[in-house]
Amino acid sequence: MNMKPLLACTSASAFLLCADFAAAQVNFSLDKASYGSSENVVASWTNGLGNANDWVGIYPRGVTPIPGSSAYLYVNGTTSATVGVVDGSVTFTPVDLPGPGSWTAWYLIDEGYTPAAEGVDFDINIDVMLDSFSLDKASYVASENIIASWTNGPGNANDWIGIYPRGVTPSSGSSAWLYVNGTQSVTAGVVEGSVTFSPVDLPGAGDWAAWYLLEDGYTPAAEGVDFTIINDSASIVSFSSSSQFIGNDPITLSWSVDDVGGNAAIQNLTLDDGVNPSIDVTLLTSIDVNPAGNTDYTLILNGGADTRLISVFKDTGSSAAFSLDWTIYTPEEDVVVRWADTTGGSYDWIGIYKLGDIPGSVSSTSWNYLDGTQVGGGFFPSGSMSFAPFPEGDYFVVLLLNDGYTIEQGPIRFKVSQSGRIRFKVTQVSYDQANQQVTITWTSSPNRTYAVFYSDDGKFNFDADVDDSVVSAGDTTSLTFSNPVPGAQRLFFRISENGP
Repeated sequence: MNMKPLLACTSASAFLLCADFAAAQVNFSLDKASYGSSENVVASWTNGLGNANDWVGIYPRGVTPIPGSSAYLYVNGTTSATVGVVDGSVTFTPVDLPGPGSWTAWYLIDEGYTPAAEGVDFDINIDVMLDSFSLDKASYVASENIIASWTNGPGNANDWIGIYPRGVTPSSGSSAWLYVNGTQSVTAGVVEGSVTFSPVDLPGAGDWAAWYLLEDGYTPAAEGVDFTIINDSASIVSFSSSSQFIGNDPITLSWSVDDVGGNAAIQNLTLDDGVNPSIDVTLLTSIDVNPAGNTDYTLILNGGADTRLISVFKDTGSSAAFSLDWTIYTPEEDVVVRWADTTGGSYDWIGIYKLGDIPGSVSSTSWNYLDGTQVGGGFFPSGSMSFAPFPEGDYFVVLLLNDGYTIEQGPIRFKVSQSGRIRFKVTQVSYDQANQQVTITWTSSPNRTYAVFYSDDGKFNFDADVDDSVVSAGDTTSLTFSNPVPGAQRLFFRISENGP
């Protein structure tokens, strides 16, 4: 009578003992140590544990079983668990297998990653099914065609030629591909023939390998053929800005261009902002700009042979149309966004991004439609929304139109800091005696108003005001006003923040 090993252990050392005990019970093997790429791999065992969720996983040799096996089957021989099998086998077909390489098969326990036996190493080798597979050259410039040829092929209509980065085993996501008929639509098999990859089909400069692959799968019919593509045309290497946000001072746009050691002509290089006439910057490597608002700058090489885009933003600050309660939050505070008299479309949305991220290029850190959900619907030209607290860092918020990335309102920058907001206080008082002008500066919050009171009796009876509705200028606000009591020996001032 076979007894199922006890595997529910409470310490690391006990766990290892249980795994060893399981290993001593199950005999696990493969039918061969080396396989061709068109062969089945049969894994067998005796005296198994009988769990329906036990499974056989294949991993790269040297990798301990973890989530993400290269292939797997439950002990019933399928990818859906049904019944346990004490003595049995499973068969991996070529379509199940990861392709040529060095691998290890493991018997793993109950949907987990604990081995019931030692892993069994094996190799998958390429079955050469062609007399020859070759390229017309080993090195190409980026403007050249690449011709892949073969003789005495299998003649399958859905055999195909795939191009992958050198050293990468063929799998989903080739860098370029064509069926053996030279198109991307299956028609008829070609026993002896060739296909031509034009420059527009190819992935660009780099080190690559071409593979003849069987029947819409990833099984090679011959060894891959390495080749290199060398850039022969000028290209933009980099395009950056000294700051993502525009302040009072200009920001610098910088770029570099590769002319392939002087062998590729740079005919023209222009900078376009979508509003003003393009600027010829062929002889420049940087330029200072100071746009009035959010602007997309496009660097265009040789009439569009290569382009790069940079977006820069103007921090709008809070306004009646779009606002935050604060510009500094703690990691425990919700971020509340308000808007008024906007388009309010069903799929207009508010996105919060990390500083440096570009809407449309990088996913937002958090977002909702104006109805407060990620479903959308309704008409909300005015409203408010709370976002759960964010980790410490710098962010900005924008209101975007119709599921796209056109900014209708914002951006407004804000910070999340454990130290929180600066305490409300007066930071400076100055008096221009010649003109009898008083200037007071204090820390403030956006989207707030303040009242400035004064007293001249020394009893701090602040029953007179200079201005009871001073609009916040952001993190600090200043007010300059005439001396309310000319000739007074001393004056006292008090500033209070009005309610929302």
